[in-house]
Amino acid sequence: MQKLADFFGVTVEYLSTGEENTEQEKNTIKDNDLIVLYRKLEKVPDEERQMMIEQFSSSIDVFLKRKGLMKEEE
Repeated sequence: MQKLADFFGVTVEYLSTGEENTEQEKNTIKDNDLIVLYRKLEKVPDEERQMMIEQFSSSIDVFLKRKGLMKEEE
């Protein structure tokens, strides 16, 4: 069951009941969204993949700075 849950990016509880019960389970599902994005990047040629990762990272930094969640010098 755990392997299936990991593959689909959900918890074993979610596979069993179809419901998310805890904040940790919700975070696990969100974290797995990033895993899905990374798997998509595996199909991109190395040079372009690195460029996309840098752009994504930069976008996150801009967002965090605008929201005051990250200092400018970070």
